[in-house]
Amino acid sequence: FGRRAVPCGGVSSVMIATDRRGQGLARAVVRHALDAMATRGEAISSLFPTTATLYRSLGYEIAGTYRVQRVPIDELPAGDGSIEWEPAAFDAVDVRSVANRAGIDHDGWLVRGDLDYGWLEYHRRQRSTSGDVFVGRRDGAPVAAVAVSYDAAATDEVFELTVDLVTGVGHDALREALAFLARHGTSAGQADVKLPDHVLRDQLTHPQRLGHVWGKPWMTRIVDVAPALRARGWNPAIEATIDLELTDDGRPGNATRWRLTLEDGAATVEAGGDGTAAMDIRDLATWYTGATPAAALARRGRLTTDDDLVVARLDAAVAGGEPPTTIDFF
Repeated sequence: FGRRAVPCGGVSSVMIATDRRGQGLARAVVRHALDAMATRGEAISSLFPTTATLYRSLGYEIAGTYRVQRVPIDELPAGDGSIEWEPAAFDAVDVRSVANRAGIDHDGWLVRGDLDYGWLEYHRRQRSTSGDVFVGRRDGAPVAAVAVSYDAAATDEVFELTVDLVTGVGHDALREALAFLARHGTSAGQADVKLPDHVLRDQLTHPQRLGHVWGKPWMTRIVDVAPALRARGWNPAIEATIDLELTDDGRPGNATRWRLTLEDGAATVEAGGDGTAAMDIRDLATWYTGATPAAALARRGRLTTDDDLVVARLDAAVAGGEPPTTIDFF
């Protein structure tokens, strides 16, 4: 967030046996997981909810979206040939480097580790027996990457094209990566792409032809307030001191007054201050990611303050111009 990687603990596949449900076991499991995350230094936690009610009761709130878009192949942009492509392994160092350097510009995108690539490769192989991975180089340096899977088509096309990764470092490199996908035009009529609307719209001539295949919101919780506020990047044009008062039923150590001081795009955080702006830990999370502006929280009564300038400073501090998204589902 804010062009900085924030240590995050993921939660997935929480299951309680049918005969043991309704006894608070899911909450106990997640609370234990949050304690473990705090011990490991994971300042925030994210998940894809099966039930928002449960996770909101544990301090999580909607923080962004994940979407799979269907793009007609003939709508993909034309490239200028400035990138040379070569085959690669899905977890190759250059592929990882491109994905991580591109992702830092998007709030919510993961910096993938070994487990992430192992999980993704497993699911690629489960879904399809055939696929390719390429890395694109400009002047010898890796700047783009594409990973595709081929499945038997149910229509007249030779195959259905699923794009597991299409990314580039900067707008022009991403354009070349999408143009590389267009080379499949003789055998596939469309591609399913894991990129958010606002990224694809800039690259397509007719963005109204985008089709929504599948999507889901994700939720985030602030596990440890001070490390979380220190870890993310902030608007370097903002120099301010903001006093917060937080409630947190699940992690009492967060429920106190905090003084947030912003300077040169970084934060210092200490307990104290006068609690000028009060909110719950859930609302802190959705503001922190950029999903819900402080002004909207104030209108809904979720953020209380007598100082309108505090609301303006909170929103200016996280201003990034793009909504939080992710290209990873877990």
